[in-house]
Order: sequence, then structure tokens, then C-alpha cells
Amino acid sequence: FGLRRNMLSRLARYSSVWSRRSSSAAIVAAARTVEAYRSWGHRRAALDPLGLAKTEAAECAALLVSAESEGSEIDLAAVSSLSGSASVSELRSELEQRYAGSIGYEFMHIPSQAERDFFVNRIEAQPVVDPTEDQKIRYAKLMKRAEALDLFMHKQFSTFKRYSGEGQEPTLVVLDSMFASLAKAGAMDLIVGMPHRGRFNVLCNLLGFEESKLFSKIVGNSELPDEFFGTGDVTSHLFTSRVGSFGAQGNEARVSFLPNPSHLEAVNPVAVGKARAKQRVAGESRRGDRVATVLLHGDAAFAGQGIVAETFSMANLEHFTVGGTIHLVVNNQVGFTADSKKSRSTTYCTDIAKIADCPILHVNGQDIEAVHRVAELAVEYRDRFRKDIVIDLQGYRLHGHNELDEPSFTNPRMYQEIRKRHQSGMSLPAIFSKELSEQGIDVSAIEKDVEEYSEYLRGELQKAKSGPQPSVNSLAGFWEGLRQPYRSDKVQVDTGVDTKTLRRIALQSVSLPENFKAHSRLERMFIAGRQRDIENG
Repeated sequence: FGLRRNMLSRLARYSSVWSRRSSSAAIVAAARTVEAYRSWGHRRAALDPLGLAKTEAAECAALLVSAESEGSEIDLAAVSSLSGSASVSELRSELEQRYAGSIGYEFMHIPSQAERDFFVNRIEAQPVVDPTEDQKIRYAKLMKRAEALDLFMHKQFSTFKRYSGEGQEPTLVVLDSMFASLAKAGAMDLIVGMPHRGRFNVLCNLLGFEESKLFSKIVGNSELPDEFFGTGDVTSHLFTSRVGSFGAQGNEARVSFLPNPSHLEAVNPVAVGKARAKQRVAGESRRGDRVATVLLHGDAAFAGQGIVAETFSMANLEHFTVGGTIHLVVNNQVGFTADSKKSRSTTYCTDIAKIADCPILHVNGQDIEAVHRVAELAVEYRDRFRKDIVIDLQGYRLHGHNELDEPSFTNPRMYQEIRKRHQSGMSLPAIFSKELSEQGIDVSAIEKDVEEYSEYLRGELQKAKSGPQPSVNSLAGFWEGLRQPYRSDKVQVDTGVDTKTLRRIALQSVSLPENFKAHSRLERMFIAGRQRDIENG
């Protein structure tokens, strides 16, 4: 329980930037500016798609350099991972773009120099790689389909609490990019835990869950056959396990999308434990090579539920680690009815992740290209360091906690802005489609796809109303050959075990290897005594 050595601190550094410092005033001013942006640039980043949050300035005073140093020309390699030469003011402008744009990077709290240098290298030295045209079109289709499903359900099931993902459609972009990158890196089995908000869109539009089964459940049918021995669950707990194709290239992976318990965040240790078990069965040479874990969270629950901290505390322990979990916080900037100033003491809802020295990537959900880059970076970090990493996807919640609540009672300013956007047709999917059109990309195929999907949903609803026969496919893969019991089963199974077998098992449980010497008190009180009791019956 003393100081735990950070094993990654022994990794080689990317550079020796700070050893090349000069004592000149301009170099010192530039070095302070670089350090300040790396440490505090995230507080200046434009993260709120609603534009209501003010960027912090108090902690960023060091970003301003003295006037006499502004025009001084310096060698950028002496103070950063940038190349070439520039004035201090030009350097500050460059750093403003990289550290205070649509992405806010938190990594300077990490003890490992290798990990800090990794982010410095990616942010300062590497060129920005935007998604390809094919990827942009795929992301636009995913988001527009998500919007279409929510609108369809809102019209058809107006009193149903569906906990929609409207205002957080970029969640599908993050997951699609992440799943494709994980599959490309060799992770063929993805364990995913997710709460209720936006769950239906992930199920149907990303994982191929049949909309007719979803609609059938909503209209009151069970998801289980009549003869099945068991009961169903509420609609927002539906789950699936199937092989899917992700990304523009169609990278394949099996996704185990776990059932969602009503108690928020309770799925976290379940997902991690399932991943650990699968890794053991897979016989991975390096933890996390073939099996990866992705956990989605709400912003309020992430900051408020103790099980989150408990799971993080075990993330880097030898006998519990899964080689890094990617956490996606779907940040609506409100928890039930309370805003962040009234629901937590920390600056960000993600600050709890710092107990495990996790890097945190904050991103404005309206900037889909930035969302794509953050997802790619998270997978790259996890693949290299096998540690947890957190993405804070900042968006909003179109309706109240559920669709029957009136959110403007408790958050009037926020919902005035949200409704103004949507009344003018400026939802996040619409904004991205407009951006693609302005880039010269033909969006007619996207609009046609949405029209066809809307027609398909009408057909799926009719299929659901006709009462499709539900099926159960939970016993597959390793469990093939087993079957669930049915009410009609009359088989009586003899579960008894003969006394001789029980005595043999009991003796084996308290026997020691020949070359193992137990403590004398343990030997006398717990081993020899139990062996006598077993032998005497």
C-alpha cells in the first residue's frame, strides 16, 4: 500500500525536447507557452456544440507572453515537436489551433513520460488526418438513419419512454470508427457495455438488430417464445451478439452487446470480467490482442457512481487488467435535471478517470472530423500502451430525461438554444450533411438512403404488429450444444453424487503439493483438522 511504481515510466522517450532549451528570453517565453498549452489548452477548447459554455481563462494566464517576446524568431524544435522556425506569436497561433480547437487533450497528468511524449508527437508532429470521402458518407448515413429512427418512433410511440440519442448521433461515428480500427488492429471480439440512452440506434443501425423485434417488444410482445422458461426484460435492456462490418472498408468483428441493468454503470465490471474470461480462452500472447472492451457512460453517472472508480482502480492490476478499456462518455451536459455546477465538484465529469492515470480526450460532437480523429487516437493509444483511455463526447439531449419530461422547467436557457436549432432544421446530422455538400460531396445518395430506410421502418412496424415468432439465440459459439429449458420439458435429472466421489473431492480441496510447506498454524488448524473431519465422515 505504498507508492506503486508506474511500469510504463521505463519506456523510451520520443524526444529530448526539454534538454535542448536555451536561456534566451524568447526561448523561455516560447517554452512556457508550449508547456501552458499542453497543460491547459483543453480549458480554452471550443467543446460545447451549443456554444453556451465559456472557455476558462484563469488557468491559462501563462498562455500570454510578454510583448517584447512576441516577434522574436525561434527554432520551434528547441521548445516543441513542431518543425521550422517562427515568432512566438506565430507559435501561439499554431498551438491554439492544435490544443484549443474542437478537441481538448488532457495528458500532462500522466506520470509516464513515454505516454506524454506519445500525445505530444501525435498533436504537434503528425499531420492531421481527416476521414476519407467514403468514411464521411458512411458517417452521414449512420447519423441520418439514427435521426430517422428516433423521429419514426416519436410519431408511432408518442408515450413510450425510449431515451433517444437525439443530440448525440455522433456516438455512432465514434463506435463505427473505433470498432473498425480495433478489428484492423486484430481485436476480433469486442465486449460492449452501454446504458439506455441512444441504445436502440446502436442496436439497430450499427449492430444489425432487427427493427421489427424492437417494435414488437414496444407494442407489448415478449422477446421470448411462449414456451420459454423465463421472463423478458424492459425494452431499454435489449442486447445482442453478432458479427458486424464496420467502417468504410467493412472490417469485421464479433460484438457482444451486453444486457443493460437498470442500475447505471453496473455493467462495467461485468463487461471487463467477460473480456478477461474471453482473453483467457483465446490464449492471447499479449493481453488485449484479440479481445477488447468498450464501455459507454452518461456524464452524470460517470461522475456520480462509485462503481466507476472501483472499476478504474482495478484497471492496471495484473490479475484484473484486460489490456485497456476504451471509455466513451456520452456527455449531454445535464444529469436528469441538474447541470454540472449542481451535480459534481470536479471541472469535468471525466476527472474520476485520473485515478488510473488515464488520458482524456474531450471533443465537440458537432465536429465530426474531430470525432473521427479522437476515436482513431484512442484505439492507437490503447493498442500501444494497453491502458484505459476516455473520450468525452460533448453533445446535448433533445428531450428531457425521457420524452415525457419538460426540460425547460429546470434548464430554460439550454433548451431555448436546443429548440431553436431543431426548429430551424439544424440538428447534428443535418449540419454534417450541409458541411459535406459545401465540400462538394454529393449528398443525394445519403438523402435517398434515409428515404428508403424510413419506408423500411414502416414495413418493420407492420411486421411487428402481425406478431412475429420470437427466437432465442443466446446459446451459441462456445455454448453450442446446450439449450434453454422450456416449460414443456418433463425430464427429471438426478443431481445426486455418491459419497465416495464427494469425499475424494473434499480431500483434494485441502491437500497441498508435495514441495509446498504451509504455515504450522494453518497446517494444524485448517488442513489436518479438516482432513480428519472428512475421513471420519
